[in-house]
Amino acid sequence: MKNIVVSSDEEGQRLDKFLKKYFRDAKSGFLYKMLRKKNIVLNKNKASGSEKLMAGDTISVFMSDETIKKFRGEEKSSLPGSEVLIDIRTDEHTKQKYIIYKNFRIDVLYEDRYVIFFNKPAGILSQRAKKDDISMVEILECYLLKTGQISEEDIQKPGICTRLDRNTSGVMACGKNLKGLQALSEAVKERRVSKYYRCIAEGIPKSGFVLSGYLTKDTCGNKAYISDESDKSGKYICTEVNVIDTYADEDKALLEVKLITGRTHQIRAHLAYKGYPVAGDVKYGAKACSGLKHYLLHACRLTFGREEGILSGVSEKTIQAPLPKEFAQYIQ
Repeated sequence: MKNIVVSSDEEGQRLDKFLKKYFRDAKSGFLYKMLRKKNIVLNKNKASGSEKLMAGDTISVFMSDETIKKFRGEEKSSLPGSEVLIDIRTDEHTKQKYIIYKNFRIDVLYEDRYVIFFNKPAGILSQRAKKDDISMVEILECYLLKTGQISEEDIQKPGICTRLDRNTSGVMACGKNLKGLQALSEAVKERRVSKYYRCIAEGIPKSGFVLSGYLTKDTCGNKAYISDESDKSGKYICTEVNVIDTYADEDKALLEVKLITGRTHQIRAHLAYKGYPVAGDVKYGAKACSGLKHYLLHACRLTFGREEGILSGVSEKTIQAPLPKEFAQYIQ
């Protein structure tokens, strides 16, 4: 028999969702059977699984220690991030904390109890594509483990809210726990967060403009296609573009892009569709350039409106990541 006391970071979720995370090797049918037979109860009462958990609630599990360990998968319980080798340092001049992973420097732009924002370098995945990949998720887990903010026993894993393509750099918003991740996701969904990008594009637009259309994702080719007319598969997109600087001799421009909607490859596909592909983005029609290792697209800042509660720490703040050196080198 085991008693599990719900912490303040775990409250607000359904009991069945909690149990599926806690018993990660158990099938859903088994867990619902245990609820029906009262082998799992909430605050000493029979539960269906749909109950919303509150801090201090007690979940009692009437199973043997061996069965609990089996369905917990404790022989393989370590977080993927525990196997990542990182070094956490502080800049002597700016006092900014940063992470060294291989040859990447990942600046910590802001953090509090619930959320953390990184400056993701180009070349790192946001989430694993294959089992053996190391992504920002594993680096986040490792950072929180090394700083003592989570433990191997925690079932509430941290997560990434604003995913960036492997070769897109810039501000990445993450939740340290379920509450932080849910609050960030809700703010993004309700468009209380403004997301700005900078890129160098081929061609020079005459002025700022707003693009709208419909995006269809080809999952096999990992490419997005844009059309002006709606169809059953296309999702509406809207992109606001402003010209920051122009380089007439090279027929290129530095653009600032505000995402009104956020879809996979939206900026890259939308600009290319209008004849202004991102420099180095050969997938979407840009010219190959021997001096570029990747295309030049950077998530430069996130701007929050007035927030309360969990996101009060970022209320009316702008989280900003400076342009990477590749932009200046390319312009020169």
